Amino acid sequence: MKKLSIVLLAMVLVLACAFAACEVDNSPKTYNVTFTTGDGYTFGGDRVVESGKDYTFTVKIADGYEKSAEFAVKANGKVLAEKDGKYTLSAVTENITVTVTGVVKKAAPIVKHSVTLPTGEGYTVTGATEVVDGENYTFTLAATTGFNIDSAVVKVNGEELDNNGNEGEYTVENVTADLTITVEGLKIAKYTVTLTPTEGITYLSKNDGKPATEAEHGSTYRFKATFDNAKYNGTLVVKNGDAVLVADDNGVYSVENVSGNIVITVSGLAINTYTVTLPEGEGYTIAAADGSTSPVNYGGSFSFTVVVNSGYIAENLVVKANGTAIEAADGKYTVSNINNNITITVDGVEQDVFNERSLYKTSWYSGNAKAGDKQITVQPGTQIKAEWVQAALNAGYTHLRFDFIASGSDDGKVLVHNANGAWNRYWRLPSAKTMVTIRIDLGSIVDDEGNVTGIVFETNVGTTSDYVLSNFALFKSAETTTWTKSSTAIYIANENGTYVFDTQNAGNDAHVVSTVEWWAKYGNNKTGLSVGQNTIILFGKYLVPGSNTRGMVWGNKGAPVDVVDVKVSTEYVTKYLTDRAYESTDQFYMGLDKEGVYAVQFCEYVSSRNQAKFARNEDGSITLTIPDEGKFANVFTQDYIAAGYKKVTVTVGEYTQGQLWVGNDNWNVAGGMNGLNSGSSITLDLSMFDSEHPCLVFMASKATLENVTITVSFQ
Repeated sequence: MKKLSIVLLAMVLVLACAFAACEVDNSPKTYNVTFTTGDGYTFGGDRVVESGKDYTFTVKIADGYEKSAEFAVKANGKVLAEKDGKYTLSAVTENITVTVTGVVKKAAPIVKHSVTLPTGEGYTVTGATEVVDGENYTFTLAATTGFNIDSAVVKVNGEELDNNGNEGEYTVENVTADLTITVEGLKIAKYTVTLTPTEGITYLSKNDGKPATEAEHGSTYRFKATFDNAKYNGTLVVKNGDAVLVADDNGVYSVENVSGNIVITVSGLAINTYTVTLPEGEGYTIAAADGSTSPVNYGGSFSFTVVVNSGYIAENLVVKANGTAIEAADGKYTVSNINNNITITVDGVEQDVFNERSLYKTSWYSGNAKAGDKQITVQPGTQIKAEWVQAALNAGYTHLRFDFIASGSDDGKVLVHNANGAWNRYWRLPSAKTMVTIRIDLGSIVDDEGNVTGIVFETNVGTTSDYVLSNFALFKSAETTTWTKSSTAIYIANENGTYVFDTQNAGNDAHVVSTVEWWAKYGNNKTGLSVGQNTIILFGKYLVPGSNTRGMVWGNKGAPVDVVDVKVSTEYVTKYLTDRAYESTDQFYMGLDKEGVYAVQFCEYVSSRNQAKFARNEDGSITLTIPDEGKFANVFTQDYIAAGYKKVTVTVGEYTQGQLWVGNDNWNVAGGMNGLNSGSSITLDLSMFDSEHPCLVFMASKATLENVTITVSFQ
């Protein structure tokens, strides 16, 4: 019912309108067109468009403008496509707004210039082949292998161009014309040579000059690496970088086909070192000083100290380096500029035992004594203490010798020795104003009960001078202490190989007789030959001549066979005791018929030929004459062996005929007897002398030997 009412209402309204004669506009509907203006384009088209119809328009690009990539034509925001130069919007139903975007001014025309790049040996040029007018143009220059651009001259259109410090890079600013680039002056590359400094190494050129510090590309660089062989040692390892180089026969090292910087290094060299050997001697302590150590580098120094230990003395200390004496400075010894092994030796250190040096100390004197430089001055009444005499005897000394002189002008005599309170055992009366040598038999100081007294210095006939004592010497002559003396005032001692017989103040007919054992070493020397062929040689001279005509008498006990006249000078005289027929009870006799001092040496050579003649020389050698073939023998060989000697050296002077032989008289073994030519020496081992061949034997063969000098030295 409701729906029907509505329909009816509508019909009524229509009819009402019709009857009211309503007016209706039947003209077509139109829409406006708005063009958005801008630079570079214009529109073509109507400004209105009927509803429902298509609308077409144009967009014309003005001169000097062009479409860019962003160019677009839009109608009410919708992009329209161009067709036949027009844009169309279909079935328009609303007003239209047209916009254009992406219209830009045309760019000015680009002007470009050509670039001509050069080519040539030793370099390359890299850069563009054209450049826009007004812009900068940059290019690079690089050297090819083996060349160097440091000296290159770069030109552009004939004008030199600087790289302004940019190595290999060049810029032409504000180009306005075509460019032509040229390159001149390139050189072959040179590389630096670094010879790494190394201690001890000297670098030289192949010709021993100064080595070059650079090398050209492709060349061969040669050099030497030397060192001082005296200072250094080792096997050199020479390298260029990591490459090991090997020297040719001339010591030249080569780097071939050089293509870069050379860096030479050397290793394997060490400085020579030397050892310093310090001794380990008795009585002293030696040690390195100032931080010195061994081994020592070549040219270095080594310092050490020598300290004498307690209980030892070194009055004559001698320190040597390889046999050359060196002196201490500030308490140390220094060996400088060492270039070989060094052996230090220390001599002169000895145990501070009792010896003659003690007599230079006032502590051994009772009374007034004043010590000086290796002398001592005493006044009358002073004595060498009995304790010193006992100490000397305890130390094995048997005899004392010293020089004596009075310091004043008195010409008196001095009593030197007092034994047991009396002057009846041993005494001397030396001149007070003349230097004399006093010899004292220490054993004679001991009385029959074994008591020991001192050595007393007293005045004679009231003189008051002081007495200066010097040159003290002690001797151990045990064999002579058992010899029989005709007087206690007699002195007989072996003073270092020379027997000194002193009978001063002993009266007339003073003599000594040896033991049979001592004489047997000389008298019983047959050595397998006839007893009648023994010849004993003695050398003697007066130290203080005797005062009667007979002088020195010597020979076998009870049968003296030779006399040395009192008037003989102080030169040595050679005497022979020939054709000795030895008996086991024989003893040696030596006597001075009047007071004097005589020195005797028993020649170590006991001849088996009576015709052999000897003369003693001051240097200890002998001069020998053997008129025909014969031998003589040394009886002391076994004594030397017992004393610890190991070798004997025999030296012979010049001779012109015959042959001299030396050895142990064993001709059956090699080396038993050895020919000793004129002016030569030979050293023999003492082990070759035994009980069957105990003697050092000399033999002259084939001709007479005259005045041949022979020196024998035992070591």
